[in-house]
Amino acid sequence: MKKMILAAACLLCLTVAASAQTAEIEQKNESVKTISCNFTKTMTIASTGKSSTSEGVLYFEAPDKLAMDYTTPDADQLTINGNQFYMSIGGRTNLFDRSKNVQMNSLASTLLNCMMGKVETVASENNADISVKEEGAFYLVTLTAQKKTPRGYAEIVLRYSKKDCLLLEMTMKEFNGAITTYRTSGIKTNQKNPSAAFIVPQKLQTAPNAAILLQ
Repeated sequence: MKKMILAAACLLCLTVAASAQTAEIEQKNESVKTISCNFTKTMTIASTGKSSTSEGVLYFEAPDKLAMDYTTPDADQLTINGNQFYMSIGGRTNLFDRSKNVQMNSLASTLLNCMMGKVETVASENNADISVKEEGAFYLVTLTAQKKTPRGYAEIVLRYSKKDCLLLEMTMKEFNGAITTYRTSGIKTNQKNPSAAFIVPQKLQTAPNAAILLQ
């Protein structure tokens, strides 16, 4: 009985500590209105273990604008602007209406809220448990899904700087074993982004019910 009580007390302490850290991450990000930075994306295919890396420039504007313009491979693009979610990846181009597509709305919300440091919101929307630990100059936040689902992520691992709580790395692990990792560098905050950064092509046919994951 004493061991059970001690274990419960330790768990409570860890939960309180994690809540304090996630609150700090969100609070420090409240003053960040825009972000521009370089990014790299590394994808690992579960069945083969092979990885590929791409890179580009990222622009963010709170609360609902995000653009990832790829330089390698050239012309790939991801843009979120309000309810619009545009993706042109590997020659596959789609324009989604987030208000009509649960899956894409969930993905967009996860990306945006991770950028804003809203870890508790991401965990709630993805039915995930939170753990936080300190690694030198970083907070390492792990969101673990409470149960397996047909879509979504088994685990999301976020690395925030302790100094300013900006997002430096995000790893998204799918239930099928595929892993995608984003890393940011050269971050600039609260500077005006290019006026054309979040323009979404309007001539595409909106695909409200399409099922496509960020790849």
